[in-house]
Amino acid sequence: MMKQRTTPIIAALALCLGLGLCLTLLPGTARAEEGPTMLTEESVTLSKASVTYNGLEQKPTVTVKDSGTPLTEGTDYTVAYQEGEGAFRNAGAYTVTVTGQGDYTGSVEKTFTIEKAEPIVRFSAYNFEKTYDGLPIQVEFTVKLKNNEVYDGPIIYWFDNKECPEPPVEASLGPYATYIIPEQDNYERVRKGPLSLRINKAEQAAPAAPVVKEVTAFSVTLEAIENAEYSNTDGASWQPSPTFTGLENTPSMSG
Repeated sequence: MMKQRTTPIIAALALCLGLGLCLTLLPGTARAEEGPTMLTEESVTLSKASVTYNGLEQKPTVTVKDSGTPLTEGTDYTVAYQEGEGAFRNAGAYTVTVTGQGDYTGSVEKTFTIEKAEPIVRFSAYNFEKTYDGLPIQVEFTVKLKNNEVYDGPIIYWFDNKECPEPPVEASLGPYATYIIPEQDNYERVRKGPLSLRINKAEQAAPAAPVVKEVTAFSVTLEAIENAEYSNTDGASWQPSPTFTGLENTPSMSG
């Protein structure tokens, strides 16, 4: 508020008019005014320093006090909120500026932050199992965002110590995975689990007798059969390659 100072003035000034009539100004006071009060960082507070993104505009309210006495917006100060597309709605840091007026002067800036939200992921189940058929596991899920927003990004699986953009296709003995929702403008990265994704090996009919493709002095190569393993020890040991090397003669082959 405006501060005033009073100073005693001793005056004995007589104003004499032409007919001997005198007017005397008796002792009184004169008033000297100080300048406007400067707003300080401590005098301005926001209702909240930060909130979490919710898809709606979120502007903090402002309180300004002078030595504990609340001031009046529009009379003692004005408030300006940072402008721009998505300001005070999207995740980010925004500036609120309070400027004194009337009996107050100076400007104070406060920072208001909107933190990224965490998307909520729901699966139709958390254990998926199938027999190998060359296709990925069909994983049904929904991602819940704020204010009915629709998620159109990917879900990434951390499986067998690597990121996979799709559920696994091949048979695997390591069934457990975590899932990842990548970071977005208003949402933080999420990695959770476990999610059980198991593909069991498919049974297959015994293939026809192997067909020899190539024979050399020390090796034999068979025609490859998809998803088959090969043995030249009557099934005692198996290998994925249809080529047998280090041979001294031509042993019996099975596929």
